[in-house]
Amino acid sequence: MRIRIGPNELQEFRAYVNQLTGIELDETKAYLFESRLLPLLRHYACDTFTELLLRGRGEREVEDAIIDAMTTEESYFFRDGSPFELAFHKLIPDVIDAQKRRRKQGPVQLRIWSAASSYGQEAYSIAMICKELLRDLSGYRIAILGTDISPFALARARRAVYSKFELSRGMTLDRLRRHFDQTEDGYRVKPELTQLCRFERINLHHSLQRLGSFDIIFCRNVAVYFSQENRRRLFDQISGRLNDPGFLVIGATENLIGVSDRYARLEFQGKSYYRVAGPKSEASRATTWSTR
Repeated sequence: MRIRIGPNELQEFRAYVNQLTGIELDETKAYLFESRLLPLLRHYACDTFTELLLRGRGEREVEDAIIDAMTTEESYFFRDGSPFELAFHKLIPDVIDAQKRRRKQGPVQLRIWSAASSYGQEAYSIAMICKELLRDLSGYRIAILGTDISPFALARARRAVYSKFELSRGMTLDRLRRHFDQTEDGYRVKPELTQLCRFERINLHHSLQRLGSFDIIFCRNVAVYFSQENRRRLFDQISGRLNDPGFLVIGATENLIGVSDRYARLEFQGKSYYRVAGPKSEASRATTWSTR
């Protein structure tokens, strides 16, 4: 018989997940907790959701497994298309042009952050467009940071091996041939691209100050699960992580109206992106966050 999550258990798990991640799931999401956590009940030999919650509070491995189950979303290469076209035709060239005007010699530096990068498809998609746009990367110092809260997702991203099914959505045959090597268990991203990327565990509900600054930040389709206040804190904090010029790309169905007043919304060929409006506020660096 399938184990059902009780009303009290649901409230406890909602509060627990919110405390750990900032994600808010309402009372209608009982089915989501059940479908994602039932495999963990079996794996850890728990008889009830309460028992699993107690294990999570006391054991880091179980906590990580719960975080992974409740946060890891399906992703694929070049998801939604438009953000990568925008980066290729507008954002990366603008950053490079601005740096070349300032720098008389030495390699151009380009730092890009893929927040909530899941299994790494977004970060590697960015690496691919950098290679396709710039071709010879010897004159550039490119650093792409992919972050996620799930240690399991990050392990997959660092491995950089994907199945035919994972590559069947968003990956063209031409790009597959250019950017991957076939292996016994799938296709591995070529070393010239993996060396541009690194992956780190970051909780967007915590401070981001230690990450440094970036020229382009992709933060797509993750803040929709946050409360209004946590969205404000996240995007205010991100404003302090952007260089000048620096650009923010969010999800196609997202906007910052009523969320943060620190950005100006811009468009290029019908595609939206954001810049910090005026001098960056030091307040964004001093926002109080959990440091658990």
